[in-house]
Amino acid sequence: MKILIVTGQLAKDIVLSQASKASKETGHQVDVLVLPIQVAALTTTSYIAKALSSMSVKERGYDLIMIPGLAIGSADEITNALEVKAVKGPKQAADIYDVLTQADFSKLKPDKPADEVLAADKLEKAKKTLQELEDALIKSGKFYQVGKLRVPLEPPPIRVISELPEAHAWSKEDLLQEALRLISSGADALSIGFEAGNPRPDIVHDVVKFLREHVDVPLAIDSVIPSEIKSGVEAGADIVLSIDLSNLEKVYRQVRDKLCITIPADVSKGFVPSSPEDRVKLLSSIIDRAKELGIEKLMADPILDAAINPGFTKSLSAFYMFRLSRRDVPLFMGVGNVVELLDADSVGMNALLAMAALEVGATMLLTVEKSNKAKGSTLECSLAAKMASIAYVRKIPPKALGIDLLMLKEKKLYEVPIAVNNAEILQADEAPRREHADPQGSLKISVNHKKGVIEAYYIGRLGAKLIEGKTAKAVLDKVLSLGLVSTIGHAAYLGRELEKAEIALKLRRSYLQEENLFQDKVKLLKELSTS
Repeated sequence: MKILIVTGQLAKDIVLSQASKASKETGHQVDVLVLPIQVAALTTTSYIAKALSSMSVKERGYDLIMIPGLAIGSADEITNALEVKAVKGPKQAADIYDVLTQADFSKLKPDKPADEVLAADKLEKAKKTLQELEDALIKSGKFYQVGKLRVPLEPPPIRVISELPEAHAWSKEDLLQEALRLISSGADALSIGFEAGNPRPDIVHDVVKFLREHVDVPLAIDSVIPSEIKSGVEAGADIVLSIDLSNLEKVYRQVRDKLCITIPADVSKGFVPSSPEDRVKLLSSIIDRAKELGIEKLMADPILDAAINPGFTKSLSAFYMFRLSRRDVPLFMGVGNVVELLDADSVGMNALLAMAALEVGATMLLTVEKSNKAKGSTLECSLAAKMASIAYVRKIPPKALGIDLLMLKEKKLYEVPIAVNNAEILQADEAPRREHADPQGSLKISVNHKKGVIEAYYIGRLGAKLIEGKTAKAVLDKVLSLGLVSTIGHAAYLGRELEKAEIALKLRRSYLQEENLFQDKVKLLKELSTS
């Protein structure tokens, strides 16, 4: 295929490099035409059409013309003028290689950048794969039916159950709001936790019954206390966490028709075997006894431990060992111990744990968002479970799937060069901010995570006003439209602070006006140096 890529002076080196690399890999003949303009993305398709016509491009036998993705107008104008199909390339020159090597050229559009087309195509393929998995699961019949949810006996897919910890301490309004948030974040089921060691069967019944009346996903009772298990089941719980030596014989009559998660423990004695072999042995014996007592829907949870102490990899090996010995019982994995007990961002941990879960054969992940650093784990586990499933089906590593969990970092760094044209280069030095009061008034910025908004509280000549918005732009536009600032310096300052507030809102970080959002980890590393 003979392809012509149109670019400008500023991006020509990147485009030439990307085109040459792609040409060698694909076998396409890829030529690059550099227009006599600095930034081709700022030009119009009318200009490009005229320029290509004057250069007799039509006579050169190209099969496809690719123009900058941000060019103004439709590439159809070029197609009509030259009688050669023209499409928009990527928004960034650095993505040309990806487009040339990955794209189905017939799908490229005259009005939409190629990287967006490629992303949409990957997303559509991901959705198709996930739907095919669900269809295959139904056809196989290899699942437990729990309410409206199908829990696979083998992955993929993987279901996510999210915990509502210490549910007895919530008001019903807040409990329902949190439950709905977790469901909208991807929870396939909800686990309801209560205070350990303090039986509250009446409260358990009340909470489970309330949620059963308001949500349409399976509910789990997370308790080892027999009276609470019985009360929760009576109120409508579909799943029981956790069945162990201490409660099996006391509750089996009530839980026979429920999905029961078994654990290798005797919680009443504080006993959990330390070695993977002993965990698997005890777990297997509890499962055998549960089956004798008539419990049919069983899952095994060998218990995933925190890193270092007691030890993550040792506990993970118990999952693998159980899978090898008991293919008749699906695995359940609670990832909260690992995430909550490691001071690192939850995104990467949840992603890796979901991959590990699929590799050892777990079909359900239990996550909890008890601490602030674990907030968002439900969404992260849900996306990670889908990534793991797609990668498994395609037999590839979990990358370039159409979905990802890249939230702070990105796969490729884009740098747009600036044509300085012999401009004087000046160094901007950090200096203490000099306070110049705005005679129009002052604004206090804060973040309200519960409401999901940025707040700007104004007090001054125009009275007192509280402005709420989800983005820095929305709040600043409102401030400016109301005339609440009168100096350029104050407006610039507000812009900086509001952008920080928006980042804090999105990442669920604390925001303090005029304070840095992030700790300097390089400085921390230097402070830890022992040499």
